[in-house]
Amino acid sequence: MASNFYRDQFNDLVEYLAEEFNIKVVQKPNETDAWYPHLNMIRINNNLKYRERFFTLIHETGHAILDNAVRHKNITCFNKNIPENIKSKKNYVHTLNEEILAWNYGKMFLKKMSYKYEEDRLEEYMTDCIMSYIRHGLKSIYGNEINADIIWTKYV
Repeated sequence: MASNFYRDQFNDLVEYLAEEFNIKVVQKPNETDAWYPHLNMIRINNNLKYRERFFTLIHETGHAILDNAVRHKNITCFNKNIPENIKSKKNYVHTLNEEILAWNYGKMFLKKMSYKYEEDRLEEYMTDCIMSYIRHGLKSIYGNEINADIIWTKYV
């Protein structure tokens, strides 16, 4: 698929999030991709190609869905740590769970919105991101006791 295809869908989703949920999407170079619930804001690294930007926005939308639809119902346990700052296995498991849930809620939203995308590319990107969470979390908990750098990722 052409990059302008993902660019158009990315821009459409940015507009949709603003209109329907009052979520502002901010793009800056070298930005850390993240959802900020208290600001109702998603920040995206605009150095990414539009395909990866679109996939990242889908993931961050998954976090917004979790915060707005699931967390307030106390359905599951969450932890708002980033993998590099985790110091316990319990917090690590909760953080990893939330990251995987955000990808899954994002993918459900993607299908609901009928966006077109390369499923194998999304799965590859999602897997890469999850493996990076695993690598960073293991490094944070175990330091140099294990070689977490052996976990290779292509995108992150």
